[in-house]
Amino acid sequence: MTRLMAITLSLSLLPGCGDREHAFGANAELRIVSLSPAVTRMVVDLGLESSLVGVGEHDPVTSSNAVVVGDLHRVDYEKLLRAQPTHVFLQPGMRGVPERLRRFARSKDWTVRSYDIETVADAIRALYRLHDIDDVSVGAALDLEGEARSLAVLVHTRLGRLEELVAGRRVERVLLLIGDNPLTAVGPDTFLDELLEIAGGRNVLDGKPGTRYPVLDRERLVTLRPEVVIFVDATKGSMSSRGQRLRELIADLDVPAVRSGRIHKVVDPVALLPSTSMPRVAATLAKLLHEDSTLEIEAIVREHDAP
Repeated sequence: MTRLMAITLSLSLLPGCGDREHAFGANAELRIVSLSPAVTRMVVDLGLESSLVGVGEHDPVTSSNAVVVGDLHRVDYEKLLRAQPTHVFLQPGMRGVPERLRRFARSKDWTVRSYDIETVADAIRALYRLHDIDDVSVGAALDLEGEARSLAVLVHTRLGRLEELVAGRRVERVLLLIGDNPLTAVGPDTFLDELLEIAGGRNVLDGKPGTRYPVLDRERLVTLRPEVVIFVDATKGSMSSRGQRLRELIADLDVPAVRSGRIHKVVDPVALLPSTSMPRVAATLAKLLHEDSTLEIEAIVREHDAP
């Protein structure tokens, strides 16, 4: 398990925290705003969907308690103030945590945590700290470290079992696409690239890490010669037209995937989230690459409760 061995060691060495008394018990009101869809998924899988009072505009999680308070790039501070959060989670990107949000957090006594999440390890580390004791994970911020550790172990175990199941089989060259206008691919050093490897595929854009999500032209696609093309989309209701446009765009190209008709589409609202839903996404990719093992793959992700 080349992608997962370091995480395995870290998880196995850390003690569980399940017996710890929670600061936010049944009588305390926990109010969570998550501007990171990946973190939102973690919060839900930790059993706190009812505590979500605010989410981002493009968040696939729907909660009757949550209002849209912005997205990864902007914050609607009026709505944020009305939500009266105790915790605010976000992915800061290149700009970091907005200074205005920091000021509000200080004056209102909010807990604000931000996470850079690009890889499988990043996602598990955001859920439950693995190495740096100064990192405050989602589980630690919510005082649910025992639950977060159990969830992290479950995610890791499922990914490991999927990797073991397909080990030793023929590895096909796969082009992962996440956009058709322009034609946007998945490059190295991303969680989708890692999930593809776990699923038994090889990214045609492997090699030195560069642009994580490069834009390709038709000529570059021909030189890459993918054996399989998989278009991953998280937008509900858009896949029929977008999938058709993609097929039309590459239908005349002389590449193995077109000649064999191995052009697939994946529609899943969590497909682009580096989060606790990663085993589900990896399983979907594995079933496309190893159709003869569909039942075994589905059994791995059904074995326990959510995610």
